[in-house]
Amino acid sequence: MTTGGAPTLRIASAGKDASSGVAGDTVLLGLPILRRAVLAAERAGFDRIVVEEAAGLDLPGLLAGTRAQIVARAGASSDPGPGRPVLLPENVLPQVRWLRELRRRAPATGPDSRAPGEPQSADRFVIASAADLPRAEEWLLASLVKDTEGFMSRHVERRISLAISRRLAGTRVTPNTMTLVSVGVGLAGAALFLSSRPGAAVAGALLVLLHSILDGCDGELARL
Repeated sequence: MTTGGAPTLRIASAGKDASSGVAGDTVLLGLPILRRAVLAAERAGFDRIVVEEAAGLDLPGLLAGTRAQIVARAGASSDPGPGRPVLLPENVLPQVRWLRELRRRAPATGPDSRAPGEPQSADRFVIASAADLPRAEEWLLASLVKDTEGFMSRHVERRISLAISRRLAGTRVTPNTMTLVSVGVGLAGAALFLSSRPGAAVAGALLVLLHSILDGCDGELARL
């Protein structure tokens, strides 16, 4: 077994026969969970990502455009390939920072080994069954809220923008589209401040507030 070199992330897939009822092609907020894990691994800096073959899954389609390689299902004597192996079950939804830390602390003796000080479990979500999918969505959305945000942004604007993004994530609406919509709403609000009509300033203020809310949606959709 290879023990040196950069770590290799190996994603184990149970395919359509998964007892949890959740497979790699299960869509979560617009992306299949397997593709979401691979993209997160790329951002975390894994140079080599391999995905095990799985019955009933169109892996070439799911992984198109990524650096992931498709390999045979691991066996007792299978060669993990070059680099220290890190095993990720397909039902684990990881944050980039969790994978980055996992890569840094990768075991030197095999996928079942654990380095001291395992990354924080709050940065990954285990989907045990299909009933966990709504909570997984909430977990992903909550991760978009930055610690540096103010009270109004965190408790008012972000709550509304996340609700909007949650509904748009599975549609064809892109982050760039939301940027254009947000700019248009903001300009309309600014124009109303120039009007002398009764109530125009109030309407303008509401549109500027809506602009601020929608301005968060483009980044949320992009990060999702």
